[in-house]
Amino acid sequence: MILTGCLVMSAIMCSALPSPVIPDGFGVNIHFTGEPRDLDLIAEAGFRFIRMDLDWSGIEREKGVYNFGGYDALTEGCLKRGIRIIYILDYSNKLYEPNRSVRTDDGREAFAAFAETAAKRYSGKGIIWEIWNEPNTKSFWNPQPSIEDYCALTEATASR
Repeated sequence: MILTGCLVMSAIMCSALPSPVIPDGFGVNIHFTGEPRDLDLIAEAGFRFIRMDLDWSGIEREKGVYNFGGYDALTEGCLKRGIRIIYILDYSNKLYEPNRSVRTDDGREAFAAFAETAAKRYSGKGIIWEIWNEPNTKSFWNPQPSIEDYCALTEATASR
């Protein structure tokens, strides 16, 4: 289940993963899926967390059909190396919204369904979930950032 707030933990924790506090490790933001050698380098460098976009439009290219592709391999690769994942449920989907934001009831419902599907898929993997990246900037929420729209999105997502 997705809960309100920017970062939330899965209900079931993996004991081999670090707890989500800074003294237990630092992390790195990545932009790849699958299980490339980069994961070995990240682990060897001592990073204990990765942060990665779980891009809605890349996963749901047809309404109601989700393809997590390389995210499954990335998740398993991180778990094997004791790296905890922060997945960012983010960005819009042209199937539901014209801009890089979620401003309609239909869009919020579809985003919440996507988030729920992701949370169920990776349940028990110790994932930390972040709802959107920087919704307070035009770069990531356009045409204009809106606290009302962002709060409505988090409430719709949390209620699933």
